[in-house]
Amino acid sequence: MNLIHITKDERITAVFAFKEFDEGHFLVMATKKGKVKKSCVSEYQTTRGLCMQGTIGIALEPDDRLIAVKMTDGHGHIILGTKRGMAIHFSEEKIRPLSRRSQGVRGISLGPDDEVVDMQIVSEGDSLLTVTEKGYGKLSAFSLYRLQHRGGKGLKNLQIKQGKGSVVGIKAVRAADTIMLITALGTVIWVPMEGIRSLGRNTQGVKLVTLDNDDKVVGVAHLEDRAEAGDEEK
Repeated sequence: MNLIHITKDERITAVFAFKEFDEGHFLVMATKKGKVKKSCVSEYQTTRGLCMQGTIGIALEPDDRLIAVKMTDGHGHIILGTKRGMAIHFSEEKIRPLSRRSQGVRGISLGPDDEVVDMQIVSEGDSLLTVTEKGYGKLSAFSLYRLQHRGGKGLKNLQIKQGKGSVVGIKAVRAADTIMLITALGTVIWVPMEGIRSLGRNTQGVKLVTLDNDDKVVGVAHLEDRAEAGDEEK
């Protein structure tokens, strides 16, 4: 079993397990400044399997950082979500594979004081959950996000209102899924998607959880992934 660890600022961002460094799988990366990059997993193979001291996965500018990494089959649909409530949907096939040391290409053009907070690979039948730092969220059908050209400004995904906070994460979900919210004060909240009403794309959202005034959501995890990992370990 081979493992790839993708880090940002010396912290693990993603871990992928696979049997072979084949030509049919890719790593797609997204950065805070709106760049995306696709590389074949074979780019990360060394003469000794995997270099334990690490190897360059993406070249970042000084003011940029890695936000998310996904493993794909090269034919996925990508959604980038931003802090100020924008989102863009484009085909992964519009990103040509690049070498490990490259910076990538523009995925979304960002407005003032905006940055990418998350990336999702979505499929037909998925809904997009958008979560803000004050515990508000919005569930919208993936079909509402029309396919666009990579590098554009995207569509309005969430109306940012005073007191609801900026967007902290987006997740591709289905009705049977459960989302885990992690707050700055160390609280973990489980939020089942079943029962959450689907809303339009450009709406304010609803309250998912009530937080103390000095607390905020800092992370969003999709528990479907965790359950699958647990099944493999049994």
